Amino acid sequence: MKKIYVVILGLSIMSNLEIKKTENIQKFKDINLTNKIDSFERYSINENKINQLFSKEPPSFELVKEIIFSLFNKELNDSIYYEFTVKSLVNKKSVLKIEEYIAELKKYYLKCKHNKYLENINEKKLITLLRQILKLYDFSVDSVEKYNNGEKFLLYTIEKKKDLYIKKINSFINFD
Repeated sequence: MKKIYVVILGLSIMSNLEIKKTENIQKFKDINLTNKIDSFERYSINENKINQLFSKEPPSFELVKEIIFSLFNKELNDSIYYEFTVKSLVNKKSVLKIEEYIAELKKYYLKCKHNKYLENINEKKLITLLRQILKLYDFSVDSVEKYNNGEKFLLYTIEKKKDLYIKKINSFINFD
């Protein structure tokens, strides 16, 4: 008799589970997902932020040109191609030259980035800073490993990014 009771109890539990399952499915169907998706429109992008580094507006192109001229005595234009190394930055005392512009750059950077990029400037941070401000105006600071008398160093180049235009050709390729 106990076995029959367990089987009957098992059937009644199974039916309760099925009832709960159908109730949950109905509750899920009652949720109108299209209204939930439309509610995302309430969240707008803060247009004051250019990217994750700068608030309000980025540093002006004039300021960037002035920084590049004071560091390298080169005009920043579309045809610029300038090479430098960390050793050349040390020789030119570039860290001392960039210190003049730190207060101006702090106006543009987010406050949470001041400590990381604008405090205790060294040559490595200076190169990072150059990468960040030049990237805004489609210039790049690239590095290449070079060797001189068995000594490895990084050669950095500043140049305008090249736009790659790929022309689409209407053609067919047949493999027979």
